[in-house]
Amino acid sequence: MAYDTTDLAVDTQAKVNLIRLRDFLATLAPERFNITRLYYPSSDVFEETKCGTAACIAGWACTILGEPHGARFEAQRVLGLNDEQGIALFCPYHYQEEPHKYTLPRAVAVLDHLIATGEVDWSVA
Repeated sequence: MAYDTTDLAVDTQAKVNLIRLRDFLATLAPERFNITRLYYPSSDVFEETKCGTAACIAGWACTILGEPHGARFEAQRVLGLNDEQGIALFCPYHYQEEPHKYTLPRAVAVLDHLIATGEVDWSVA
C-alpha cells in the first residue's frame, strides 16, 4: 500500500533528512537494525545503541538527526511525515508478527522510493 506524501516535496530539509537517514542505514550492519525496537537519544539505552544494539527506522532517525526527545513523533517531524505516513514507514502492516520481512536492505529500498516518489510503500522491496 502506498501513502501520499505530497507535503514532502515542499519541505527541503525533510528531504535532506530522509537522504541522510537512508545513507546512514545503507552503511549500517544488518544486525544493528530491528524494526521492532525503538531506541532514541533521551532513552536510558542510548549508550547501548551507540555500542551496537539494534534500532528501528524511527530510532535511528532520532539518533543520527540529534533529536533530544526521540520517539516516533519526533522522527516523523524531522522527516516531514504526517501521522499516516509515519505509521506506514515505522510500523508497517504485521511488522511485529513478521519482523524477518522488514530487513535493513528493504528499509533502505523503501526510503529510496519515498525520496524519489514521496510515497511510503513497503511492497517496492
